[in-house]
Amino acid sequence: MKGDMCTELMELDEDKVKLLLNMAAEEGIAIVKPPRTGLLMMTVQDSFDADFYLGEILVTEAEVESRGKTGYAMVMGDEPERALLAASIEAIMRGDNEDLKKQIRGFVSEQMEKIDSIREKESALIAMTKVSFESMSKG
Repeated sequence: MKGDMCTELMELDEDKVKLLLNMAAEEGIAIVKPPRTGLLMMTVQDSFDADFYLGEILVTEAEVESRGKTGYAMVMGDEPERALLAASIEAIMRGDNEDLKKQIRGFVSEQMEKIDSIREKESALIAMTKVSFESMSKG
């Protein structure tokens, strides 16, 4: 699955995750490996482009199968439903049900537009509270 869609799935609220899981269930999803948590060493690059081990992060992974196509996902945090959803969507996207693919893409796109709109409004409200200290009179 594209990284963008996986990132978008992590931003959906719980109700939308459950709705997408129900859509995916219609495709006959079989759980190969149920969601399980684990720790993963997170590596980042420092300012000198050298690897730096930030520490361990909690992840949840899952693997599913749908119509002969497998899907695997690993998400940050203790998120069993999101891991199942991401794995299910990967399996569906590898399959040949173009109608379901289109429905999922449309649904996720619509939800992201709503989330982006909310973020823009929040950013505008936050921007109104910024103070320009240079323009304040000296007293």
